Amino acid sequence: MSNATFSRKPLVAAVLTTLAVFSTGAMAADGEQEVNKDVTLTVGTGANTVPNTIKDEKTWDEDWAKTFNKDFTNASGKVTINDQNSDKITISKDEANKTAGKLTNKLSSLTLNVGLDVAEGGTFVNNGTLEANKAITVTGSLVNTGTLKIKDNLTINGGFDNAKGKIEATGTADAQKNVEINALSTNENLEAAPASVVMGDITLTNATLTNNDKGYTLKTEADKKPETRARVSYGNVTLKTGGKFVNAESALDSGSSLTIASDAVNAEINGKSTWGTINAQKNGAVTVGNHGTLSVDHLVYDHVAGTSATIADLVSVAEGGTFTVNKGFTVGSFAENGKFDLSQGKNQYLASGASLTFGKALAFKQVDDDKDPNNGQIDADGDYHKGTVTLSGYAAEWKEPAQSTAEGDADTDKKGSWDVTKFGSVTVYNNAQLTISGSKVNAFADHGYTPSLSLGSLTLNSTVLKVTPSFKVEKLTGFIETALDKVNAGVADDKKVTVDTSKWTKDDYAKNLEKFLGTLTKDQKNKFTASYDESIKTETDKLEIGDTTVNAVQTITGSDVAIGSITFATTETSVPADMSKLDKTVATAEGDEKPVDRGSVNVDAITQAKGTQTLKIEVGSRVEVGSLSLGNGTLNIENSDVIIHKTDTINGTLTAKSGYLGLNVATSMADKVKADTPSTTGTTPNFVLEVGAPVVFGEDAKVTFGGAATSTTTGTDANKIGAELTFAGATTLKFDAANFNRNALFTAEGTKGKIDGTGKIDLEGSNLTWGAYKLFENFDQSELTGLTEGKVTNGKLTAADVWKNQVGDNFTIEKNSEGEWMIVAGGKTVEGSGLNVSAKNLVSKIFAGERSTGPDTQLINQILSTGASLQEISSMINSVTGLGAISGVKAMTVDFQGYTADMIEHHAATMPKEMGGWWVQPMGARLKTDDLSMGDSAYGYSLDTYGIMGGFDTHLKNGWTIGAAASYQSGKADGEGDVLPVSTDVKNVGLHLWGSRMYGETNVIGTLSYVTTDGDVAMQLGNLELASELKAKALSAGIRAEREFKTGAFTLTPHAGARLSTVDMDNYEIAAGTTKLFDVSEDKATIFEVPVGVTVQTPSFMFQTFEVKPYVDVTLRGRFGDTESSYTLEGSSTTDTIDYDVSGSFVGDLKVGYMSTYKNLNLGMSYGLSAGDAGRQNHAIEATMRVDF
Repeated sequence: MSNATFSRKPLVAAVLTTLAVFSTGAMAADGEQEVNKDVTLTVGTGANTVPNTIKDEKTWDEDWAKTFNKDFTNASGKVTINDQNSDKITISKDEANKTAGKLTNKLSSLTLNVGLDVAEGGTFVNNGTLEANKAITVTGSLVNTGTLKIKDNLTINGGFDNAKGKIEATGTADAQKNVEINALSTNENLEAAPASVVMGDITLTNATLTNNDKGYTLKTEADKKPETRARVSYGNVTLKTGGKFVNAESALDSGSSLTIASDAVNAEINGKSTWGTINAQKNGAVTVGNHGTLSVDHLVYDHVAGTSATIADLVSVAEGGTFTVNKGFTVGSFAENGKFDLSQGKNQYLASGASLTFGKALAFKQVDDDKDPNNGQIDADGDYHKGTVTLSGYAAEWKEPAQSTAEGDADTDKKGSWDVTKFGSVTVYNNAQLTISGSKVNAFADHGYTPSLSLGSLTLNSTVLKVTPSFKVEKLTGFIETALDKVNAGVADDKKVTVDTSKWTKDDYAKNLEKFLGTLTKDQKNKFTASYDESIKTETDKLEIGDTTVNAVQTITGSDVAIGSITFATTETSVPADMSKLDKTVATAEGDEKPVDRGSVNVDAITQAKGTQTLKIEVGSRVEVGSLSLGNGTLNIENSDVIIHKTDTINGTLTAKSGYLGLNVATSMADKVKADTPSTTGTTPNFVLEVGAPVVFGEDAKVTFGGAATSTTTGTDANKIGAELTFAGATTLKFDAANFNRNALFTAEGTKGKIDGTGKIDLEGSNLTWGAYKLFENFDQSELTGLTEGKVTNGKLTAADVWKNQVGDNFTIEKNSEGEWMIVAGGKTVEGSGLNVSAKNLVSKIFAGERSTGPDTQLINQILSTGASLQEISSMINSVTGLGAISGVKAMTVDFQGYTADMIEHHAATMPKEMGGWWVQPMGARLKTDDLSMGDSAYGYSLDTYGIMGGFDTHLKNGWTIGAAASYQSGKADGEGDVLPVSTDVKNVGLHLWGSRMYGETNVIGTLSYVTTDGDVAMQLGNLELASELKAKALSAGIRAEREFKTGAFTLTPHAGARLSTVDMDNYEIAAGTTKLFDVSEDKATIFEVPVGVTVQTPSFMFQTFEVKPYVDVTLRGRFGDTESSYTLEGSSTTDTIDYDVSGSFVGDLKVGYMSTYKNLNLGMSYGLSAGDAGRQNHAIEATMRVDF
């Protein structure tokens, strides 16, 4: 409708306007009339009211509100209660009816424009959101699990529980509001604990929270010094604009965190208050009165530290007051040229061992402002000014002990101790520069060295930015089209590669692209990916990531410091980057053309270091470090002594220009200072590098000893060189070979490194064993000129005590065939070393300088330095490399198969010829041999075994008697001989067949047995347990012929036989814990045995109802064939074949026993003794029971 029309018809216009206003207020968006869902009530009587006094249980919830408005819903309706006849609601107890008033609010939105008085005996529970615009008084109990918004005063006299809820107390600048907790009327010697006041999380704006409660004591504790217990506790208290916290005189409370905003008033502590964390965002945030005690675990300087900042900026402590920071202090941000002073005179509040954090990680964001020319780029998020932090003047003090009056304490009284300032973990970020200076004792007198500062750890944190770009699918498909143009260039149309990407979305893009790439040839794929990656790089370069970098230098100068660990760490800051923000909208004649959005896909993240950390130790400092992790960053040492007990792989920059550096050494700084005589301290011309155990460098390591840092990467070589090691000046290199647990003293990981240096290297080595010691591995050593080949005669290389006679003064410095520098002590093979070892190839490999090709050589190399004599070292090596052999499992299997086969033959020979049926034979034996040979070592075993054998016999009509049996034995074998003790849990199972037949007067017995032996062997080597799981099996076949001769009352039965046995073992491993040392394969052993003997049977006699036939058997047997077997030991880089005995060659057996028969029952018992060469001495007891069915 035009303006002219309105002007001609003003009445119509007025009506239409009225209708428009009406419909706007009364019609919903869909044209329906809007429904009022709110409820407004008053306090009083009658309709739409609530009572002013509640003395029973009531619940205000959705059903209750619907009684006033059926359209009310808890999700969208509001309930408001105004005053009418009364200005407050009281919840109390009913004395007459003995009921207690309880009101529970479950409404999502409740506004009280009247006061709330929770009287004694009354309870108010708020589970929803309550806005209280009038005062609340709690004398009874209030429980809040929802949100309580207080815009007037809150007075707490009784119990209060806000543990699961939150409170917002809000006043105005002109009308401050108060939340006040009043003290108990009586708080001493109470019969029971009073109701607690749990304030939980509370935010105060133009409001004051005051605690007047003084805690309480219990009558039950009156007989001892009563502990005053706190009744009041807080969760997270936040003081916003005009907010204030008051702990009144003698008040007692505790809380999780207290945050004081920049425009808050402050926190006043006049009693005793304990907090987890205080975040102070302004100076003067806390005042402690002259009777106040404030204890906080963590204090955060949560605003910008200015040009002369101290802890005292945050907290003002009156004389007589106490303030203690127990666990940690943090300064995160600095003003430009900001300075924070934590020198000895400024550190009056930190408890011993408190941790320190200086600075914060650099934050980044993607600019999201169309008007900003940098829109879409990655930029720093907020100011990141660099500030300095000073720790100085911490000189340890000698404390004399208090004089003791007790007798016998004279010696103790003479001993004092150093008082050393201790901090916990110290963490420094790139926007902080820490200087530790002037912290040392100038003269130790006769008290010995001490550091003046002790840090639990020092972590130097650099920020690493990780940007994850995401592209619209339509943008990526454009990259694909560009890449296909490259692939199809010069290709005939019918040969061109095409792909339809029109239906690709973010959900299947990666899968579809991978599937498509799988269809390309190698050449096509290379062209495609090169173009595709270039397109992505071109776009991501627009992010301009590399502009913001902040480097930091931390310094320890003129100080004696002990540090638990130094870690150069990185903190990753992740930023998602929407690449579409960098795209310019393309306009067309019809406006801005926006293609269908098919979603966005993340591509590979871009990671950049946004600064580095450098730690300088200089000017006569002495620093002792438990462990060093130099994965990045720079450590510079000049004119100082630094001891590092343990270092991880060094992958950063290490420059030790002068002084002393100990890497992986056990020596303490106190020991070093004591050993440094005044005549030599500071006068040694060389830089001294002491290496207690080998050091490993990563590919990015740049290490310089004896001079200023240099770089050997020049020209195109820079891309080919890994770790760089430079000896820039005269260096004394000391090492302890007892801890030589790698192939070389210095090893470059990954890409081959390079050593450069013309500085002379003086070698000093101790505890060398026989063999070669490489100094460097995986380095190009052609440019190292500081060493000279030849015999060493200056006495600075010494052998370990056990090797001194063998090595003598036979030390040389030489290069091996690969140009690697090494020290040779004695020789480079096992010959001449004085060792008698079986695994000669393995030990010779170590003596050639390969001391750490794997766990096997590492262990054997360690043994070379731990044995008390060459004989003991030989025994230890032979025991480790021959664990499977010296366990005796193979030898035991030979014994088991022979023992059980003999029992079967004995059973066949002694059973009554007329009997058959089931039989069982318990058995027990002690098997022992202690002089089997393995190289130059003797081994054996002693085994107590118990088991059972049983079977079934039957007579056939053709004259044959046949039987089948099974046997089981188990026990624990202990090693014998001059090898290390071993223990083997043994289990043997056997299956046996036999048959016998009379040929004239001669009885012929044939046997066939198959047995398996499982042995779990363990051997202790110092703190290390070596173990193997062994499995052996044996198959034997034998024949025996015997004939009886009567000689008076005795029966002589000569017998002779032959038995062929094969014994085989499964391949197995020798392991130390979960680490495999060796693979072992055993040769199969074939043993031929010829037993010859005679059985003498005495006259039988009756015992009760049994006919008893005693007998004695003597058998001599010779063993031939593979009584000496062999195994192949395969380590990480060597293979040895080792011979060892599995059986002696001669055995003599004596068996004494009897057989008794009563009807169909046959019982027997025997004792057997078997002795022979190789220290064999076996004893066996057998019992037999046979039932003829």
